[in-house]
Amino acid sequence: MKLIGLMPVRNEDWCLGLSLRAALMWCDMVIVFEHACTDGSAAIVDEVQKEFPERVAIRHDSNPQWAEMSHRWCLLQAARFHQATHIALIDADEILTGNLLPDIRDHIESLPEGVILQLPWLALPRTTERYLTSRTFGKLQRVSVAFKDDPSMHWETRNGYDHHHREPMGSIAGVYTPLKPEDGGLMHLQFLSEGRLRAKQALYQMQEVLRWPAPRIVNGVKCKTPEQLACRLALMYGRAVYESDPLACESSPIPESWWAPYKHLMHYLDKDAEPWQELEVRRLVKEFGREMFRGLDLFGVVSMQGPFSGERVLRCLHDPKEHFLLVPAQAGLPFRWIVLCSDCNSKFGKHELRLRESEWSGPWPDARYVGTLGDRERKTEIPKSTPEAT
Repeated sequence: MKLIGLMPVRNEDWCLGLSLRAALMWCDMVIVFEHACTDGSAAIVDEVQKEFPERVAIRHDSNPQWAEMSHRWCLLQAARFHQATHIALIDADEILTGNLLPDIRDHIESLPEGVILQLPWLALPRTTERYLTSRTFGKLQRVSVAFKDDPSMHWETRNGYDHHHREPMGSIAGVYTPLKPEDGGLMHLQFLSEGRLRAKQALYQMQEVLRWPAPRIVNGVKCKTPEQLACRLALMYGRAVYESDPLACESSPIPESWWAPYKHLMHYLDKDAEPWQELEVRRLVKEFGREMFRGLDLFGVVSMQGPFSGERVLRCLHDPKEHFLLVPAQAGLPFRWIVLCSDCNSKFGKHELRLRESEWSGPWPDARYVGTLGDRERKTEIPKSTPEAT
């Protein structure tokens, strides 16, 4: 077996020195796709390439537009040039739990043609010491990690849409999921930094609006108007932010064995580095204007003005998928979310209210409760009150 990892990279110097070296612990070779990098990523790849001669190959694309399917297809073709028999899919912010290093290659080598190996996708909620076990990013999360190559495998756009299709297209016979989350899996580092997570999900929404405007279908829902599209995108990308909050989600401690093989590499991880996505979000607002992104949840990355846009979405733990409150940005709220729904908005004393890293300032502002995402026009005035933060 010749196992080659495919790693797309866009300004990942905050973790690349760790993740690339970690991938080389179980892959025979890694091909890095350097996409319009303006930070230290290219220098890191060059450094690792010198440490591991003939085990790191590089492909470049200076066009800043993210063409995910084209990038992944380019990586697969490069792996075939280097005579790969099996392919590993590794993003730059992902690391295999160290306890799997002795056995992962056996799992991959035993894969039949057309079967995708999927592992638990372990979200690390703002810390390297715990992983989520509840909600969207808990026990049900799986991620495609490897497959045995065959000529039918490829990537291509779907009706022009060019985002979020990690596993290859082709003659897929099924998936193999041998492990439970407590057994280990692929640790997802995007959740380590609150600022990076918010900026990344905000940028995803903005790119969707600019490249694939309404009318269009999002996750099976037809969005006829820009307002409907903004609501659906806010829900889709908001989950990563709101449903990974360590104060709102259950988690378990990470076993020592998951990080043990990488201890000598941990100095390459800088989770608090400034995310490049913040500057890009601000650039897009400046170039296209705030109205273009009206209705999106930009998580406070930029200050927006006007009806709906810039108001922070505060989701309820009782029903986070449906109920939400719109609060004016000038209300002085922190970027954290609170527990609130239509049934408990006047019962702050009886329900949890979570405000982290900031204290409540001032009385409860005037706001509008807007039913479900499918019924945005139904508005009810919410009485003023002063909640008690816990």
